[in-house]
Amino acid sequence: MVRNRGLDKGQLYLGDLRRLVSGVIERRGRARVLEAGCGHGVAMLDLAEEFGSALEITGFNLTVVDGDEERLRALASGRGIDHLPRIVFCDASKPLPFDDGSFDVVYSMASLYLYDDKLAFLAECNRILAEDGVARVNPSLHFLNTELPEHRYNHSWEIWRDGELLPLPDYLDGVDGVEFHGPRHGEGVDRSYIELHKRDSLDFGARLISSIDTNFLWHEWGGVLSIYSTQQSFVPRYKRATG
Repeated sequence: MVRNRGLDKGQLYLGDLRRLVSGVIERRGRARVLEAGCGHGVAMLDLAEEFGSALEITGFNLTVVDGDEERLRALASGRGIDHLPRIVFCDASKPLPFDDGSFDVVYSMASLYLYDDKLAFLAECNRILAEDGVARVNPSLHFLNTELPEHRYNHSWEIWRDGELLPLPDYLDGVDGVEFHGPRHGEGVDRSYIELHKRDSLDFGARLISSIDTNFLWHEWGGVLSIYSTQQSFVPRYKRATG
């Protein structure tokens, strides 16, 4: 992740988050917000500075190396911000340490490409969203980026059906409660995000087959390629019983 990305830069990847949060506060009097992969917390501080005590904001990182509350307090002090966000630590490829319905808004600018199981994370977003809650998640820092050096691992997730690779935006749009916003099929690189609206249940109709940390393949590459299949229950033919 880019650890010091602020809200203005984040608008390129997630649209107008200020407006989204402001709408929640207007309806409910306060907003409970979670940033996944919050880094140094710059975007959280931007929100805290604007909305003050009407905002309850939490961020999570994998480790303190990515950003912790000590660094956050130092940044807040320099900006004169008293209403501090909270940072917790967890692995986003596993169930998140938050109760059902804990947040009105969940967002992630620059960390999904590092998660082993991206669809499981989106399902967790749905679980922890309150009624009428919204999640906005950038699908990958490299998504649809035609300026990257050409190699087979440019994208960070793939969904396969009957031996064919499915266009990810089209596939996500076919899931109830999920919308893809942004350019498609190589038309540009920025302003791409997944918007998820709270549902009683969320079914992507796919299962994780494998995840590959591409940094182990080449030190200049980064992120985790998550590979999914729409065949949710099957046994490979070479493992089937012969009798």
